[in-house]
Amino acid sequence: MALSLGRLKRLQKIRSMEEQQARTELERVNMALNAAETAVGEQLVQRTMARRASRAALLAGDKAEWHLAEAMREVSEWNLDKMRAERQQRAAAVEPARVVFMEKRRDDEQMKILRGNVQRMADAESKRLEQIAADEWYGQNRFRTGTDDAKNS
Repeated sequence: MALSLGRLKRLQKIRSMEEQQARTELERVNMALNAAETAVGEQLVQRTMARRASRAALLAGDKAEWHLAEAMREVSEWNLDKMRAERQQRAAAVEPARVVFMEKRRDDEQMKILRGNVQRMADAESKRLEQIAADEWYGQNRFRTGTDDAKNS
């Protein structure tokens, strides 16, 4: 039983390491998604600022400033489209990483439960054998000393 407990302990450690790797990957994927969402938000701000600058230049009648602001707006919209596509791609990677993590976590929990059950069974067997040994010792001791509770009553 001790050998199988050692094997179970090693397997449980392996499962825990696999769970930790899956957790790290999920965290990495989530951080990448958050970075993409932040970049999209920054590009939205840039686009809004370019639109305001374009409107202000148009109202002021400054054609050169208006062209510059329109070019900035077009660049920010192009970047925004590119970053939205990147965000979609990163968002699609989150669910598979979450599924893998949950599977690894379930496997680790099952291994912990199995190891605990085997440990309890081994402990119960050990206690049973100790009780048998104590009963045999008591029985032999009574036989050697000649004491019998039935005779003494």
